[in-house]
Amino acid sequence: MTDSHTPHTTSRRAALLALAGVAASGDAVAAGLKFWPFDRRSSRKPLLIAGAHAMFALNQSLLEAFKKAHSNIDVVLESGASLSALIALKRGSVDIAVMSRDLKTSEDENGLRNYLVARNGVAIAVGPGIRLANLRGHQVRAMLSGEVSNWSQVGGPNAPVRVVSRLRGSVGREFVESFILEGSDIAATAIECDSARKLTQMVASTPYAIGFISIKDKLTAVPVGYIDVDGVQASRETMLSGRYPYTQSLYLVTMSDHQQTTAKLFVDFVRSAAGQALVDAAGMVGTY
Repeated sequence: MTDSHTPHTTSRRAALLALAGVAASGDAVAAGLKFWPFDRRSSRKPLLIAGAHAMFALNQSLLEAFKKAHSNIDVVLESGASLSALIALKRGSVDIAVMSRDLKTSEDENGLRNYLVARNGVAIAVGPGIRLANLRGHQVRAMLSGEVSNWSQVGGPNAPVRVVSRLRGSVGREFVESFILEGSDIAATAIECDSARKLTQMVASTPYAIGFISIKDKLTAVPVGYIDVDGVQASRETMLSGRYPYTQSLYLVTMSDHQQTTAKLFVDFVRSAAGQALVDAAGMVGTY
């Protein structure tokens, strides 16, 4: 499609450049984002979505199915951070912000609409030699951060804690460090693995290991022991109810004046039976 430099095109390009500015000033939404050459005289319609990396692969699947029914819609999907996406949405740079958390009171404003569309979480895996059935949340946090270095400190055997982690920058690790460790880093002595399968292989073969795995990745993981957290088992039911403490809620956020736009069409599709079936197929938990 050619860039006709209409006022709408210029405005759209400016908006996208503003989004790139948001990325440059903080946690990036749209690294490598290209401007959108949209001509308002065309019958095609744009849909710009940016935000939480935790939902990026799922959004790709959802959009593939969505575009089969809406072939006149051109989509730009970018992965980044929740806050940057929300800022971009408020500035009019994107149509939908994808967030891996609910809106804070300080972030809410007239016109914003957020839709809980899926839930995910991490399960805590343990290696051979661990017979504990449950850990408290603060105990998990202390072991993964390296603060507790011996299982005897949490009621287990007198043996060193061996932390197994995903690589820095992975979705699972980012969730653990921001949500479970409250901004702290995984223990510096952690054994790092580049996939969920390798992580569970390592935990299963390492005595006294502790690690974490996204619930959705259990589909392809090596069988390994898991431990309850605060007395709650990680399962579809406990995540759906919100009882499992390490549950991550995923939202699509729009502006209320988007009710008749491509943004609303996509949100409606995600909340439909077909969309929620894709959420479940991805190993996450649908909320509708």
